[in-house]
Amino acid sequence: MPFKPVVELDPDKLKAATKNLCDVFGVPALRPHQTETGENVLKGISTLLDIPTGGGKTLAYWFPLFYYWAPGNTDPACQKIILLVGPLSALMQSQALSLTQKGVPAIAITSTTENPEQVLKDVGQNKYRVVLVSPEMAITSKFQDLVLSKKSFSENIICQVIDEGHCITEWGNDDFRPEFSKLHVLLARLPSGLPVPNIALSVRILQHPQDTFADLMTLFPRNSTNPQDFPQSLIYAGGRMEVEKMQDFLRHNTPEHIPADVFEFYHRFIAEERKESIQKRLEDEILRAVATTDALGMGMDFQRIMRIIIWLCPRSFLSLVQKIGRCVRLADLLGEAIL
Repeated sequence: MPFKPVVELDPDKLKAATKNLCDVFGVPALRPHQTETGENVLKGISTLLDIPTGGGKTLAYWFPLFYYWAPGNTDPACQKIILLVGPLSALMQSQALSLTQKGVPAIAITSTTENPEQVLKDVGQNKYRVVLVSPEMAITSKFQDLVLSKKSFSENIICQVIDEGHCITEWGNDDFRPEFSKLHVLLARLPSGLPVPNIALSVRILQHPQDTFADLMTLFPRNSTNPQDFPQSLIYAGGRMEVEKMQDFLRHNTPEHIPADVFEFYHRFIAEERKESIQKRLEDEILRAVATTDALGMGMDFQRIMRIIIWLCPRSFLSLVQKIGRCVRLADLLGEAIL
């Protein structure tokens, strides 16, 4: 039978879900909005979760899975599925890898997925607890035929999540990612009755012509003696040519005691191996600054980014909030955002 909303939640199963989530993800306790969102989904309530960046939305949408299942559980009746539609391949791959390492079978289906047809067949046969896909993949007839139409999938999916829901309006209304505006196609193909929620400054005037990037020199601390004196920073700009030029400028003008290779650029067109390398060096606090487009940041958990520089105005308030939200994701640190 396809999933039906839970009329009365079992207190023991709620307690077990909370404990298992905390154990698997290494957190001391769940926040109220995480349990409330998870319970709403289990009850079949379409839910929009709108919280500050870094507020912990991911545990909210894993909660329904853990109500039925935990790592090591092989009971066929408990093998439920969360389907997540996400905007960025690198982010989904990172999430799938992290979940798998924690004992949660997960797969990200992206443009770089090897043998995608076999992967889709495996998904349709209920081999994964979490399935992450792009909107472009989610609305294809192949995804319908090999996944959504399969009884082993349709009878076990309990939640469909649209991560970073603001992308529906920001990206779906132009020719950048028009598939975001067509997600109703996916929703219509899901089992009837399935809840389908969307779970989703300092200011400095430029002193030099913006195309010279000379104002970036103010980012270098005075009297610094080593690279760690340069606060780890993300510099957001509009296009790939611009971020590449920013990297070149920083490397050319870096003081002698700061190696040039602690500055990088990042955009959607660089190789996947390089993307992974940059993300790893950010996590390890090796890189001091990355000039990037919107391709880096959304949903990624770089906890010690101390400074966000937004080069010229973002195209919307939502975009501004997303970028600022990349700054310091630890409660005991104070970061800086420069527009």
